[in-house]
Amino acid sequence: MKNSNSKWISLISTAGAVLMLSACGSQSTNSLYTGQNAGGTTSGSTTSGYGYQTGDSSTDQNLYNLPAAPEQRIELSGQNGTNPSKTLPVSTSHTLKIKITPLAAPNITEPGYTNWSFPYGCLQVTVVANGMTQTTQVLKVSGTNSSTCSSAPSSQVLDFSNQVSGSGNVNVTVQNPNYDNCRYYWPLYYGCSMSPIFETHRVAFDMQIQTDNTWMAQ
Repeated sequence: MKNSNSKWISLISTAGAVLMLSACGSQSTNSLYTGQNAGGTTSGSTTSGYGYQTGDSSTDQNLYNLPAAPEQRIELSGQNGTNPSKTLPVSTSHTLKIKITPLAAPNITEPGYTNWSFPYGCLQVTVVANGMTQTTQVLKVSGTNSSTCSSAPSSQVLDFSNQVSGSGNVNVTVQNPNYDNCRYYWPLYYGCSMSPIFETHRVAFDMQIQTDNTWMAQ
């Protein structure tokens, strides 16, 4: 009988400890992994049993100290130039957000003209991922002053997450750049209407790609 009573006392003590932890709002490692924060909102989820985290986009905070989403400088030429598009393979099961930040005009790469650049103050590009196409609004280049995009933001995030399911590679292609260079009048000026870039001209921008378990400021 003493052994039986001891077992009941042990079980009651264990149950009481679980209730105390629950009342204090404790979370298991698993609930944190799948994205439930202290406020009860979800910043992550599971897809086919695989957990991922993205931080909290509503507060723009990296709640889980995730590594930064990789960022790459991209340069494009005009449609008939040497590199009118760029494709990057990425691996993700759910999250796919792409941030475009225009940069100042780089030098062209034509032989004999490599010290020349043709400026612009506004840039717009198209991104294709998993068969879905999104085009940024006209974005301004930081440090420039173009009336064409004076009130525009200097970056934009395109969200393709609803086009991704399961694991594997997704090809992200950026193409069709437009700028406000005055190539029809004087190509060393900018502030004209938006147009496709001339085949030998070049544009540059940073492209940051957020996938599962990485974080990117919005």
